[in-house]
Parts: sequence; structure tokens; C-alpha cells
Amino acid sequence: MRAILQDRRGFLWFGTYDGLNRYDGYSFKVYRSEPGNPDTLIQKTIYDLVEDAAGHLWIGTAGGLDRFDEDAAGDLWLATSSGVDRFERSTGRFVHYPTGGGARQAARAILPEPGGVVWIGTESNGLARLDVQLRGPPQEPVPL
Repeated sequence: MRAILQDRRGFLWFGTYDGLNRYDGYSFKVYRSEPGNPDTLIQKTIYDLVEDAAGHLWIGTAGGLDRFDEDAAGDLWLATSSGVDRFERSTGRFVHYPTGGGARQAARAILPEPGGVVWIGTESNGLARLDVQLRGPPQEPVPL
């Protein structure tokens, strides 16, 4: 066990050498890194967990900093080195939204809004807008 945090909603988060674990009072959900899979944590070894004033969970890993955000549907959003990932609670799967026009572009900030719009701050392409309500495969965020 490397880090423990209880967030403002009461979830207990545990950072370990093998990933991030969330306990809701009844069961655990485990988030792990999978090498080569951009839809997971950047690295499995968790060093620190911090909840900021806006309720975002920041995850310090051996490979860098990740951030979880939750939208109105309860889905979790994760800024990664190759875009943005959404963990859909209803299906238990990750959906990846690349940023940077096919180039590897890191997402640094996420702001999900009611109605399905997600604002994404990228490393060098500025602010992007993603409409997750569009049908079909994941759409790349539109730079502003």
C-alpha cells in the first residue's frame, strides 16, 4: 500500500504497487495499467493520491500524473499521455478519445459538463471541446 485517500463522497481509494483500488463500502473496483493500452492508468505503481478543491482525484504514478473526473452520469474521466479516457460505469469498459490529430498529445485537464460536452486542456494544442453525445465511434476533440 502506497497511498490512501477518502474522497468527499466517501469512497476510499488505495494506491498500490499494482494499481488503484476504489472501495465503495461494499466492494472494490480495481484500475490497473496495461502496457500499450492508452485506456488505462499511465503506470501501475501509485505513489500519491490527492483530491483537489473541485473534487478531482489526482494520481501520482511512477510514470507521471493521472487525473480522474466524474461526469453527471457517474462516468470517470482520466487525462492521459495520449488523450482522454472515460470509464463507463454502466458497461464497465473504457472508451479512449485521442487528442492531437493522430499525433500523441497529452491531455492535462478535463471538465465534463452536463449535457455531454467535455472540455479538454491539452499539452500543446490548447483547449478542445468533445461532444460525447454524438452517436458512433469516439470522436476526436475539436481544438478551439
